[in-house]
Order: sequence, then structure tokens, then C-alpha cells
Amino acid sequence: MSVLSDGDPRRRAFLRSSIVIAVLCAGLVDLAQAAGDPSPIEFREDLVKILDRADVAWDGSAIDEHDFASVQSNADGSHVLFNVLCEWCSAGTGPKNRIFLATDRGAQVEEISDLLYPPDIVSTWWGWGSLRLNDDASLVVLRAQLQSGEHHWLVYETASGQVGDATQNPFRNLSATLDDLGARLYFTPYDAGWDETLQRRRMGLFFADLGAGRQQYLDIVDLPCSLADCANTTSAVNLLNLVGSSATSDHVFFAWNDAWGASDNWALYRGGPGHPVEPLGSLQHNWVERDLNPRGFCSADGRRALYEYIHRAGDPVTLSVVDMASGSELPLAWNRSFSGFDPIMSRDGRYVLVSGPSGDLGGYLYRTLFDLEHLFDLQQLSQRDTGSARLPSAAVAVSNLTADAQHYFLAYADSLYRVDLMPAVASVAPRVTQIRWSARSLLDDPDARIGVEVVLSDDQGVASIDRVIMLPLIEGRESPDWGMGRGPLAYPGGVPGGDVGYEVLFDDGTHGDTTPGDGVFTFYAIATRQSGREDGWNAWFLQVDLPAYLGARFVALDDEGHYSITDSRLLITDAACVLGPLAVATPVTSGVGHVRSATGLYTQGVVAVEPEAEALFEAGTFIRLSRGFHVKPGAVFRAVVDAGVCAELRL
Repeated sequence: MSVLSDGDPRRRAFLRSSIVIAVLCAGLVDLAQAAGDPSPIEFREDLVKILDRADVAWDGSAIDEHDFASVQSNADGSHVLFNVLCEWCSAGTGPKNRIFLATDRGAQVEEISDLLYPPDIVSTWWGWGSLRLNDDASLVVLRAQLQSGEHHWLVYETASGQVGDATQNPFRNLSATLDDLGARLYFTPYDAGWDETLQRRRMGLFFADLGAGRQQYLDIVDLPCSLADCANTTSAVNLLNLVGSSATSDHVFFAWNDAWGASDNWALYRGGPGHPVEPLGSLQHNWVERDLNPRGFCSADGRRALYEYIHRAGDPVTLSVVDMASGSELPLAWNRSFSGFDPIMSRDGRYVLVSGPSGDLGGYLYRTLFDLEHLFDLQQLSQRDTGSARLPSAAVAVSNLTADAQHYFLAYADSLYRVDLMPAVASVAPRVTQIRWSARSLLDDPDARIGVEVVLSDDQGVASIDRVIMLPLIEGRESPDWGMGRGPLAYPGGVPGGDVGYEVLFDDGTHGDTTPGDGVFTFYAIATRQSGREDGWNAWFLQVDLPAYLGARFVALDDEGHYSITDSRLLITDAACVLGPLAVATPVTSGVGHVRSATGLYTQGVVAVEPEAEALFEAGTFIRLSRGFHVKPGAVFRAVVDAGVCAELRL
């Protein structure tokens, strides 16, 4: 229940002793959040468990031996294609790698292995890496090696259950991407052997329409090449790598080294059937990411694409977005771990979802969603972790983003989740309905404390909420590039302890909670961490000038395995009074002036009447007026502090 009565003792002293009151009447004007008022929710996310091992285990095998291994969805997220491995299952139980198609967002699950696998398949173990699903989930495509040694691309029609050859086979051991309709496959580089017409080897990139044979759209001789004879150098095709393709518009992206693998000669290019070959930028690099990314390497129209590279030996790995129309290349993230990133771009090119180490001081991108809406014109970039260090670790696969960029799917070895970003309607996951602080701000002082209460609901009832924790967030990130250390907050008297970077909230009548089991989770003693600032172990205070907002993240788990993430903010200040925004207020009585809108902080002081000095009115003033105080027309006010608390201006 509420911690509001258990706040800073200086606040209680003020409430007992103050004789100064706010005067004037007529409505509250757009003030900053008052103590106990709901704190704004800046971001929310639901992680809904849709399947676990028991839903997909096959007869004759122990349930815990089955592991989810890959996941992808169709455009609207209504169908989910995934595979399950059972490495230790006995041979008598059938294939150890099986394919499933879930519909109605996981409510219905069908195993399609028996339909999709041909009877003479050599092995089911590796083929799942080539699984593809088209936008309306009408087609599933798979590459399989047959006992004859041939590699066939197969297509499964979900409505009819029919299976046939996706292309005029055989087509060797090539991977491929699929367009939005499932009508065309774009293959990885292919050496078709000696061609009598060309009088040389036919090498390059090929596509095949559904049910048709391969067609070449890029000949290796049309690429820049510093070798004497790229066309007749058999191994030159090994320096060509398909990295992605657009869902529409026939754009294909590939990596190429024009100097037979020499350092500093790698670059990415865009081409495709009916399109010229053009580089992504003017530079060549020491290394570029060359693995195929079928989940979202580029926007649906090929207008924007990802670019991951090391420019010169010893440089960091950089992940950028390239806008093909303008030629702009803008970096999103970098690291020196050389483990690279796992990026996925949304269909509209506005968002990029990125996982991996970040910076060189221990930062990490927890499936961070970058919003590029203003990036290319205003150089503004927003970012938000959609994953968390406090969620289960070791996710084995992340799907594509749905076409509206509101959902993606997440596979752990033992379960499959749907991730809903900013859901407007409550799901079965725990839902935070209010966040309330016991004061407007937290003073950076060893003795200062603030409390929080978080009100939750759950589809299964609040008794099913198993755990709620709080942790700091820095500009949308749990672990920024500059290495936050243990974080700017401490939790004296908390559990698991005040020095681990997060805190458990309580609904059991302890730690400031007054009504056990009512769904209001509480912790009463949040403080700023005082130690470690000089040596950088508590680095946030070295990065900001107070007052500054610190993000506050709340992660909730229920006993069904559903999670939610809810982000708000807390103002940290080094002065005794926190000030919030005031809107312009017109006079309501004779002789009453107006106050200009702004946001900010004032230190301890007295009311200053400054009729002509509007420049002194900085952001977010709270004004306390003595009883009977006369306000001059056009006056500009500074704040008054009494026992560390600002009163509100009411007009």
C-alpha cells in the first residue's frame, strides 16, 4: 500500500510547522507531478508466454529434453513458425528436429514435419536454418538434402497441406531469402560451372520464381575487381556473400571483396533483378558482416539497410544504418568485443532492434529498439531496451519484427514468448496501472530517502504476481556504453541488498507496504548511491549535471511465466527543492500577474519579485506565497523552500 506517509522526515516536519500557504484560486495550472500523483509511464511492454516444452514434446521422450531453437512470424504476427530439437531423444521416436506452425498467436499449434520432410531426406538436423514463412503465412519454404545427394527447395501450402518443389530442382546447397508473397527466392552466391555460351564459368547471384528454374541477375564479371581475371578465378565466388533482400522491390544486398580477400577491401552493395549495382557508401573496410540476415536486414522497399563493419584493423565494430537515397550513413552502436551485433530492421525502416555488447566499458544492448524517425533529418536518436538483465537469460532466437513493429517473438530453450511493445490493451501479463513516488524528487544526500508504490493488476488476479523489481534506466538503457557500474541508486534495508543494482518491491505489509496482497508493491527507502563516484564505479553522477531525470524500470513476473516491463522516471537533484513546469496563467483577480511556462530547479531562497526580469525565470518553478502576499502585475517569481519542500502555485 502507500509509502506516502513514510517519506523524508524533513517533509513531515514541513507539514507540521509551515504557516505559509498558497493563495489565490481558480484551477491548478499544468504543474509538475505532486507527491503521490501518478508518475508518467513512458514505455511499457508485455512478454507473454505462448508455449512451453509440454506443448510441443512428442511421445516417448522426456519433456525437458525438448528445446525451442528458432522462431519467425508472418507480417501481422498471427502465425509463428519455429522448430524444436530433441538431441537426446531415441531414434525410435522419429525426427529429432521438428517443425511447428502456431496460429492465433500461439493458441493453436500444428506440427508440420511429417508433411514437409520428404521420406528420403538425409537429415532433419540442419535444415531448419533455411525455414522461411511468407507474409500471409500461406507458404512455408524449406531446403532439404535428399539421399540422392540433391538439395531441393520444398514449399508447403498451409491451407491445402500440399507439399511440392519450390523451384525446378536440384539447386545445390544454397541458402535463400524470400520475398513478401513467397513468390521469389534469392539465393546465396552460386557457381553454375562452365558455360559454353560464355566460354567461362557462370558465377554470381541467382533468383528463382516459385515453381520455376534459376535465373542469373548478377554476373561476377560486372563487379569491381582488382584481380587480373575475376571471371575465371574459381574461388572469386567465395568473396561474394548475400546478406539480405527486401520484402518488395527486388532489392538484394551483398558483400564483396574486389581484391581476393585482401584487407581493407570489403564493402556492401545493393543490386537485384532489374537494378544496378551500387555501393552502400564510398568506403571499403577491413571487415564487414557477411552472414545472411533473413529476418530484417533492410526496410521492405530496400531504402534503408544495416551495415556492420570494422573500418581498419584495431578499430571497433560499428553498426550503422545507410539511407540509400541520401547516401547518409549513421552509426547506431559500436563495441570492441568483436562479437558483433544481432540487428533486425523493421519493414518501414524506422526501427532497428539490436542485441549485443556496446561500447568498451561493459555496456550492453538488451534487444534495444532504436527509433530512427528523426535520425536522418535532426540527428536525434531515441533508444529503449526491450529486453532486461532481469528477464530470463540466454534467449536462443529472436524473430523478425511484425510489419507494424509492435511485436516480435522470443525463443528460450524451454519456452516461446510474444513480445508486445507499448500494448494499448492489457494482456495476460502483469500490468502496472500507476507508479507513485512519495516526493517529487530524490535529493542527492546521504540521509535523503524516497518511497515508491507500484499498482498492478493481473489477468489471473493480483495473488498470481510473483515478483516485482525496480532498477535504474539511463536514457532508455539498462547498461549504457560508458559503463554505469552498480548504478546511481541504493536501497538501504532492501532485498537482496542495497548494492546489486536493483530492488525487490513488496506487497506483504513490510518495507512501507500497509495492506498485504492488494496489488500495490512498495519500497520505502530509495537513496542515491554515495560511494564509488571518484573511481567511476558509480559513473552516472560523473555523466550528468543535477538536476537530472533518471529512468526507473519496473519488471513484473506472474506465476504463469508472463512478464511485463514498465518505465517511468525519477528526478534526482542536489538542491532541496524540485521545480516543475508552469503554464502561462492569465490574471484571475485584480492586481495578479502572470507566470511564464518553463521547467527546472531552484535552490533554497525566498520569493523574488522581478517585474522585468523574465530571464531569471528558469525551468519549472514552484512558488509558495505567504498569506496576504500581494502579487505585482508581470512579476516573475523564484521558488521558496521551507524544510526542503516546494509548495505549488495555484491560480
